[in-house]
Amino acid sequence: MKRILILALFFAVLLPGSDMFAQNKVQGGMVVRKLTYHKKEKKPKKQIPSVKQGFQQSVTAAFLMGIDADCYRGGIDYIAGYRFNNYFYAGAGIGLNYDIEGEWDYYSTQALYFYWMELRNMYSIPIYAHARAYLGKKRCQPFFAFSAGANIGFPTLTLGIMDSDGHQLVTKPVNNVTYLFEPAFGLDVRLTSRVSINLLLGFNIHGVPRIRMSDPTHAQIYQKGECDAAIKLGCTF
Repeated sequence: MKRILILALFFAVLLPGSDMFAQNKVQGGMVVRKLTYHKKEKKPKKQIPSVKQGFQQSVTAAFLMGIDADCYRGGIDYIAGYRFNNYFYAGAGIGLNYDIEGEWDYYSTQALYFYWMELRNMYSIPIYAHARAYLGKKRCQPFFAFSAGANIGFPTLTLGIMDSDGHQLVTKPVNNVTYLFEPAFGLDVRLTSRVSINLLLGFNIHGVPRIRMSDPTHAQIYQKGECDAAIKLGCTF
């Protein structure tokens, strides 16, 4: 009879559904605990605001450096346009650039001291058409950008060439309107459906007036193409 009671008590302790198991009682020198596992609930994903069609504008700060690191420019641009959908934007821009190597209004040189030289304005106003093609629909959107237009230097430069004795040989104005092309690749990070910040890396291809001397009294002025590396940080809203 004792053996039967001992066996019954032993099985009662081991059975998971028994009250003794659930209450963690000590029986026969053995502690039995019931372990309960809780599954973690997944946090709902933040919804990415969809891009709104319509008028958009942006302000961009730019730093440009010659490929040979021989000239530096800084500037600010304003672009206004229309966002057609999640993938395409087109507009027009205007800016103001400062060239650290540029002259204010007058270049004066002696004919015997050079064969050619560049004539750079200290200030210039870029005016251009601008387009962007976005890739994907995520919050961080890479995109390709392209700008094409003209660079207007101001004020109009005047070139003066003198001989070795200081006598004026040539005086002529310099054309202050040159071409401008800028392909770039960027990353746009959306904060809301309309506001985003963006970073662009590209090349600024533009014309620079250049003078070439055929003889001490004849100077030829023409445009030479140059390419600067461009880094731009902006905000679209």
